[in-house]
Amino acid sequence: MNIINNIYVCNPRDMHDFFKTWYFLNTDYNIKFYDTEMCRDFILANCGLLYCQVYDFLEDQTIKDFFWYLCVLYKKGGICVSSSITPLMPLKILMEEKTELLLCLHEENEELMFNSSFLASKKQNILIRSCIMWYVTRYQNDKPYSYENYECCKCMRSCTVMDKENIVLMDNITVQLLKKKENSITYNGVVFFNSDERSFNYIETRKTKLCVLMFYTEEEQYYAKVIHEINKKYCENHDIDIFITNERSSEKHVSWEPIAMVLQKLQQYDYVITLTSNCLFYCPGKNIYSIIESNDHYDIILSNENDSINSNVVIIKNTEYSFNALKELFCNDNNLQLNEVLNEQYSKNNYNLKDHTKVYEFGYIFSYSEQDIKYFPFILDTGNFDTVKRNKLVRRHYGYYFNQTFNENILINA
Repeated sequence: MNIINNIYVCNPRDMHDFFKTWYFLNTDYNIKFYDTEMCRDFILANCGLLYCQVYDFLEDQTIKDFFWYLCVLYKKGGICVSSSITPLMPLKILMEEKTELLLCLHEENEELMFNSSFLASKKQNILIRSCIMWYVTRYQNDKPYSYENYECCKCMRSCTVMDKENIVLMDNITVQLLKKKENSITYNGVVFFNSDERSFNYIETRKTKLCVLMFYTEEEQYYAKVIHEINKKYCENHDIDIFITNERSSEKHVSWEPIAMVLQKLQQYDYVITLTSNCLFYCPGKNIYSIIESNDHYDIILSNENDSINSNVVIIKNTEYSFNALKELFCNDNNLQLNEVLNEQYSKNNYNLKDHTKVYEFGYIFSYSEQDIKYFPFILDTGNFDTVKRNKLVRRHYGYYFNQTFNENILINA
């Protein structure tokens, strides 16, 4: 068989259930799970820095996953499957001996479209390489990022030719074509997989209306100016509204000001994100939408530091529950800090916010390590002027956005 018995799965919804379902029918196959960090590490180690930069540049998770599929198939060969499809028949019945490439197609608005839920190839397939270079070339030519400019369909249609019978014409490559119709994926009229993916075109997830809110005090402005510049640039790049202010609207402890802002803005947006004055979007290529899309069943997402909830980052979905929960929280008749109240309320077993809240261990939104290899939780220490002034991460990241050396006088003149 030309295609080796490796199954690659990226960001599975439930690793245990997926393994049970697939391995039961395919005991001869090796199932390998990868998350986003592992995908990036693989590309960096096996393909090089340029390809890793392309991976970082791609924003929509489905397109990032597809680019990784191409890289792992070209380097290793095997089968890449979406965790949204369920096998009904063993792969050994589907995979023909001479097959070098297996694609999945479906019709959308009477137009033939490529579907990335199932993709298989032998190692170093020339078509797979062509698809990889399609992404690299567009990146090198500074093609602006949008879902439409980098979508999987556009890539495959640029690298293949299809005749009226929907047959892919590629010299010297033996191809199998699966057909997807509604929730079934078939080959020669036999249903091999069920699919529960909501839609092939994920562009609707990009329509989420998002807003970032930041409050800072007069004492914080000497470093907040740098953080604000970075966050404004990030939001501009990702079409996100941002509001930054130092005007008080309440007599409560100053830490409550972001919640007051949320109650004013929430009903105008799908999601509102509050950041404290020392939190920044640290990786320009990564996208906050990926956190929201993968956790859209939660009303509120909180950040966590040293096993204690804090308000460094709070992501709030526009629901009746979240609005009422924050309103009730804000009406607490005390002058405690928000962090203290959150931890007190969260620790009570009977407090219903616990059942609707996801706690993330970050006081940041995506960050680079010093080696630019792995992403890790990073909380910017802005306790004093000297720390911010000398912080290498901020100095370097300022250059990422503004293509210039970090100007330390910006802090002095704030």
